[in-house]
Amino acid sequence: GSLASLGMTRTAVGRACDSGARIPPPTISDTHLHQELSVTVLALPSSPGVLSKARWEDIVPYFDDLAERPLDETTIEGWLQAWSTLEELVTEAAALAMIAYTIETSDPEKEADHLRFSTEILPKMEERSVELARRLVESGYHTPTLETALARFRTSIEIFREANVPIFSELEELSARYQRIT
Repeated sequence: GSLASLGMTRTAVGRACDSGARIPPPTISDTHLHQELSVTVLALPSSPGVLSKARWEDIVPYFDDLAERPLDETTIEGWLQAWSTLEELVTEAAALAMIAYTIETSDPEKEADHLRFSTEILPKMEERSVELARRLVESGYHTPTLETALARFRTSIEIFREANVPIFSELEELSARYQRIT
């Protein structure tokens, strides 16, 4: 497909996504000037479908972008929106892969897609999300509307253990095997 059909606004390096192709690498969207500091941000994919064949290596640049953006009172709302949108896109793509596999457990391609999300992408995304939550909490940013989210982030930071990431992956793989035989 064309970059326009992918919702990309700038020239992308790599392959455009069509059925079965990997997503293109992240594209650079607009450069914003803030206090004489130039910040380049990545344009997020336009829909979960764009991520249907994504691997972690395709998604990690978006998390790297969020981890490296400067945070202050003028940039944090946009940063929060980008983080929220990224997680929404990835979790919806994972849900679509799981549903497709659940409907047809005998299809090896659908199983591979589901396992890639559940054992590779989602556990690593959880780890990166905790890092971003820590960054937000440590920024000291606070609004009454974020009170519940900040409390949830603090809890996630407190209970997250890197050692649990491979265990979560293994549980998801066993769950997929169980679905295949039932």
